[in-house]
Formats: sequence, structure tokens, C-alpha cells
Amino acid sequence: LGDYALWFKMSMFAITAVAIVPGGLAERDNFWGWIIAAGLIAGLIYPVVEHWVWGGGWLGDLGYIDYAGSTVVHLVGGMLALVGSIMIGPRIGKFVGKKKNARAFFGHSIPLSVIGAWLLVFGWFGFNIGSSTATDPQTINVELAWVSLTTAMAMAGGLFGAALTSRGHVLTSMIGLLAGAVSICSGAAVMHPIAALITGAIAGVLTTFTVGLFENILKIDDALACFPVHGVCGIWGVIATGLFGGKAIGGHPVYGLDNADWLPQLGVQVLGAVAISAFVAVAGLIMFWGLKKAKLLRVGRDAEL
Repeated sequence: LGDYALWFKMSMFAITAVAIVPGGLAERDNFWGWIIAAGLIAGLIYPVVEHWVWGGGWLGDLGYIDYAGSTVVHLVGGMLALVGSIMIGPRIGKFVGKKKNARAFFGHSIPLSVIGAWLLVFGWFGFNIGSSTATDPQTINVELAWVSLTTAMAMAGGLFGAALTSRGHVLTSMIGLLAGAVSICSGAAVMHPIAALITGAIAGVLTTFTVGLFENILKIDDALACFPVHGVCGIWGVIATGLFGGKAIGGHPVYGLDNADWLPQLGVQVLGAVAISAFVAVAGLIMFWGLKKAKLLRVGRDAEL
């Protein structure tokens, strides 16, 4: 039964990575092309990264820490969303005028969007807490309580960070809430709760400014800010794990890093983020290029409108 339970849990991680991607391509992607892409991501791209980190691969051997998938799940989905958004092109009417100024496409219901964000928050506790690797009954209770608290603190930090930098914009604040959740996935078991709050707050700020960078300067139409939330904050999360995961600065007394491990661990975290980003970007480029050549990436103008 344990093998089936583990398979079910890990399949949920794979589904999450897949589900992030269409948000970037929303409102203009081809349904059948997306079905093919989903199969390729779940069957070929995601498993490679999961093996590297959690399946006995080279990053796991180096001691890379990604407790609940800041990069294994979120960076994979966010990077694919970024590559797909570039390959598919912006939605009709997104960039207007000679200067290609970004035009906001407003959702039809703020309450439904807020409810959606909080449903994700509710599920995130299972996502992180379910990643416990402790085997001792007493140790696991400590770990679960610790992970619950760091997850909540990071989400609170992300909410306030995004609210501050967006001057109280409701939907941006909700995006910050999720950005904080993404950022703590890596270090939930080793960071101090206050460090988790700081990590989440920085993630909320990063998301707000990255969305503006992509739309106003780079002219990339990532419809649901998938890369700013999942990609940027996934990278930040694994780096923050190296920065804030030491026992000397209040990290977990059992799982936290010793002083001697701090600098090497930070290097491993950066190496892992770079390697995963590069692999997924190249794999995504090949996949979306093939779909574009087969005319399965984007719907026609009439269907989009």
C-alpha cells in the first residue's frame, strides 16, 4: 500500500507541474496541441527533473534541497509557461499602439478569483506537509508542525509583499499569496518561521515587479503570470533555502544546515536552479516548436476572438 500511496502523491506533483503551463498560454492555445504537450511534459520532461532531485539523481547526490518542489514542480511548470508564451505570441489586442503598450485584460469576477486563490492555499498545506520524509514518530510530529508554520508564514509574507508593491491591488495580492507558497516549498522543513515570512515577502515583491517587466519591457504575454509566480519564486525559494536554512540562524534543529554546510549548500542550490532552468527551457523550446510547425500550438483568429 505504501508504494501505491507514494505513486499517488507523486502523480499529484506531476499533475501540478503540468497544470501550471496552460495558464501562460491561456485564451489562444489549441486544445489538441495542449493534450499532446501535457503528455510530453508528464511523460518525458517532468520525470527527468524529479529523478535528478528525488529519484537518486545527480542533484540529490549533491545534497540539493527541494523539500516540496519549488523547482521540481513550480520552476518546471513556470519555465515551460514562459517558453510557451514566447512561442505562441501575445493575445490579439494585448499590446497596442506604436510602442506596443500592454493593455490589461480584466477578469470577470474578483470574488471567484479570490476564492480560487484561497482554495489553493488550503491545498498547499497538504502539498507541503505531505512531503514529510521523517520516519521516527516523534520527529515527524515536529517536522509536520514546523512545515505547517513555515508554509503559513511564507504565504502571509507573499500576500503583504505583493499588496505593498501593488498599492493594495486585490488580485495582485492574491498572486503574492501564491508566490509566497511557491517560495517556501523548497525550505519549509529547514527554515525558521520568521525567515519563511521574509522569504515569502521577497517573493511577493519579486512577482509584482517581474509581471511589470515581462509585460511593459519584454512584451511577453504570460496570461496568468505563471513564470513570475512559479518560475521566479521557485528559483528564489531554493536560493532562500541555502541562505536561511542554517541552524545558527534559527533553522530546524534536526534538519537545518550546520554552519560548515552553509556556503557549499548555497552553491548547490544555485547550480540546481540553473541546471533545471536550462534543461526545461531547451526541452520546452523543442516541444513547442514542433507543435507550432504542426499548426497545433495556437487557434485561429476567429476562435480566439
